[in-house]
Amino acid sequence: MKKYFLFLLIIRQVAFTQTIENLLSPAFPTGLTASADGKSIAWVFNNKGSRNIFFAASPLFTAKKITNYTGDNGMEINSVCLTADGSKIIFVRGNTNNNRGEPANPAFLQSSTERIIYVMDKNGNNLRKIAAGSSPEIAPDGKMLTYLSGGQIWTAALTDNEIKTQLLFQSRGGQSQMHWSPNGNMLAFVSDRDDHSFVGIYNFIKKSVDFVETSLDHDTYPVWSPDSKQLAYIRIPNINNALPFVAVREANPWSIRLLDIQSGKIKEVWKAASGKGSAFTDEIPVANNLLWWTAGNQLVFPYEKDGWQHLYALDINKGTTRLLTPGNGEIENVTLSADGQTIYYTTNIDDINRRHIWKLNVIDGKTECLTKGNNIEWSPVI
Repeated sequence: MKKYFLFLLIIRQVAFTQTIENLLSPAFPTGLTASADGKSIAWVFNNKGSRNIFFAASPLFTAKKITNYTGDNGMEINSVCLTADGSKIIFVRGNTNNNRGEPANPAFLQSSTERIIYVMDKNGNNLRKIAAGSSPEIAPDGKMLTYLSGGQIWTAALTDNEIKTQLLFQSRGGQSQMHWSPNGNMLAFVSDRDDHSFVGIYNFIKKSVDFVETSLDHDTYPVWSPDSKQLAYIRIPNINNALPFVAVREANPWSIRLLDIQSGKIKEVWKAASGKGSAFTDEIPVANNLLWWTAGNQLVFPYEKDGWQHLYALDINKGTTRLLTPGNGEIENVTLSADGQTIYYTTNIDDINRRHIWKLNVIDGKTECLTKGNNIEWSPVI
């Protein structure tokens, strides 16, 4: 019988004398991630400003600090990911740019604070720089990763002793939201053109780029079918002359569209109703996508139809939609199991003042609260 572990981050409520030092001193964890084989986990600890990566492996999952950065210098560490076997760790260290292309440097360091992608062994040895960039995505076979630099998509081989990087293609706009097809032959991405965006597909066999369809709307959040034969994505209608800092409660309804890779045919498979929920919201934190292709040929998506951010499932074959997470509360931190049958998520349903971890079976729709009590739990990783 296979055993599955679910890792999560927990905040414990502890009584102590409230001082500024006490409030600012606790180490804070972020970026929890796991290898595809489920035998290794890694995360970032911020201890009084010193940010370092910790690693743990089965069967005991004893935590070990594997980087030794010191000082509260404002240098962030994020985008931590593990190769499928957990033997290598990829991460990004550095700060984002402002609109002038300048990386943040709160400590006035004399060295550059730009974001750099690194790779190292799971024990912290053999640290190597891959390139300046962000958003690394490891290929299904673990031999290559893609990343973003200067708004373009680059590749880097992970099997060579000497890391070689290459520009995958050149395109207008800024590219983002890279998603490998399960068979590893294609890469879906989003090309942002400021007031609209396209979903694109790079074919590694043909070495070609195709944009799914062109419109003046925002096509975004692509997701592959398990057999790599279809691609679904969200279309958000363009809003011209939107006022800044004003909440948009209603808009032209957003929709979900479906592309058949072989025929190139595209169809709308679902559309939001007018009124509540018609304006798309992307406020689910810690989710690398907002559309999930699950078992039973279903698409799961967030929808604020009743005023709360809930998960809904669309049966692609039948065209029917059902609410998966009823109750008064918000859904966050959504993660899907490898077999597509189970979703783990964070919510404050049934405990409005705290976040707990819930489990959802997408086949029968049954939900189960996995953590309870006075603590706050979030970021579930299988």
